[in-house]
Amino acid sequence: MSGGGFCEIFIREDDLSFVQARLSGVAYWERQVGAELDLVCHGPQNVYVKLFDEIVARWPEAKLAT
Repeated sequence: MSGGGFCEIFIREDDLSFVQARLSGVAYWERQVGAELDLVCHGPQNVYVKLFDEIVARWPEAKLAT
């Protein structure tokens, strides 16, 4: 789904209990590869660094919320 979040789920190996969910990217393109779909995503660098910097540049008060 274009524009949907791509998340990683981290679990403990010993008991398979939940540790953390992390937004790792945002899908922006799908392509057919054989019988499957590949998702092309903006990765963590774009989500957590470039996007954050752009938000703070446009709305400096947003930095106070971090």
